[in-house]
Amino acid sequence: MKVTGAVSRRELLQMLALAGAGCALHGCAVTDSSARKSAMIMAMPEPAEMPDYMSIYQYMGNARINDEPVTLETRVREGDVIETAADSELVFVLKKDAFQLKPNTRIRLPAAMEGGAYALETGAALGVFASRRMEVRTPDAVISIRGTAVYAEVLEDRSYICTCYGETLTTSAHDSGQSARVKSRHHDAPKEFLRTPDSNGQFILPSVYRNHEDKSLMMMETLVGRQMPV
Repeated sequence: MKVTGAVSRRELLQMLALAGAGCALHGCAVTDSSARKSAMIMAMPEPAEMPDYMSIYQYMGNARINDEPVTLETRVREGDVIETAADSELVFVLKKDAFQLKPNTRIRLPAAMEGGAYALETGAALGVFASRRMEVRTPDAVISIRGTAVYAEVLEDRSYICTCYGETLTTSAHDSGQSARVKSRHHDAPKEFLRTPDSNGQFILPSVYRNHEDKSLMMMETLVGRQMPV
């Protein structure tokens, strides 16, 4: 599957560097692409591998961790509950995983990184993951991963899951007998996981690529010291 609009890692870093030129290391404000009233607060003017003492790369609006407002000094830890409001977005790093949370999102982080689960309760999240056994769960899907990238979005009656690259085993949360092993090079096999089955008794349906971008994946892989493999 060919997805148009991809940019190279060098082009991405150049664009973000220009957008952030003149910002101080610990906090700069730029308006986001959709011209929201809130300002994006950034930890650095361009993507680079995050030092161990930093967790938050950028945020805007009312983002909260364990019901406390996010700042650039906030540390993200296992077991945290992270929420974004309608005016909010957040990019953070936990160990060698990185996430971009969209507005109106609530995610519960795993208590243990090896064999744990990220539980996306509402909203939408794009994640890149280290090479370890891990799960991402939504109300409708269980995604078993190891060193891949996944976009998940919780909708009113279903969850949308895209394995951006890598291999996942995706299983219906409502019927463990329905699953799909996805091997993706570039957003090749998105799926819809229904909350109730269709007329044929199916909980898993094919879908199309939407609502997430390669430039976000490139940025997050850079934050954890990797490159997007595509």
